[in-house]
Amino acid sequence: MDNTGRIVDYILALPKQLRKHSSVNYVAVLDNILKQFSITSKRLGYFIIDNAINNDSCIRELSIVYVFNKKDKRI
Repeated sequence: MDNTGRIVDYILALPKQLRKHSSVNYVAVLDNILKQFSITSKRLGYFIIDNAINNDSCIRELSIVYVFNKKDKRI
């Protein structure tokens, strides 16, 4: 929500991953993006990902850092 109480949606995409496609690298990039947009766990929406193991690990790690239930935030 913005300052007036209006719901605002932003779709964020990952930049090109130049290093290994590992969950550690994904978490570092996502954490940086979320901080740039001042997105806290309270304002965090959903993750749309496939079933790749590194994506599962990434969401698990982010759920620890941002304190959310990983099953509730994954589409």
